[in-house]
Amino acid sequence: MFKEFVLDNSAKMKVVENFDRAQTVREIKLVYATLAEGFKDNSGVKRKSITESASKKSSSTKPSKYVTRKVISDEKYIADRFKKLAGLK
Repeated sequence: MFKEFVLDNSAKMKVVENFDRAQTVREIKLVYATLAEGFKDNSGVKRKSITESASKKSSSTKPSKYVTRKVISDEKYIADRFKKLAGLK
């Protein structure tokens, strides 16, 4: 139901409450058929797929040539620490 029709929260709660009240498989089938028919008649709107498009080009994420940044690297320190802990150093 939720995938097939566009429902607000109150309509979703009503669907769940109706299914909770059903006790047999036959009742569940009747509830489903009744609700589906009601949603088709009332809304006539099925869920539409979402389409996205970019309105303009996005800027590059590549760093500027004029900005130089120092890369912080602790690889050697960490590697030496693990060697020491493992008893290799």
